[in-house]
Amino acid sequence: KERAELGIIQAYLPAALSDEDLAKIIADAVAEVAASGATGPSAMGAVMKIVSPQVSGRADGGAVAAAVKSALA
Repeated sequence: KERAELGIIQAYLPAALSDEDLAKIIADAVAEVAASGATGPSAMGAVMKIVSPQVSGRADGGAVAAAVKSALA
């Protein structure tokens, strides 16, 4: 019964982002922030500000933050 309910609920959820799609969004955001002069770990907030609205509801926030931190290292 629960599996049937899960199938119904999943039909209404947005599709999850693949790792490749997430990496591309993060890379684009890092490049955009770097163009304005911010680099390294200090640019984390600026990158997250760009990435968060694009991945909202489609990726885990903790995983996104870890991927951004890795990209900025």
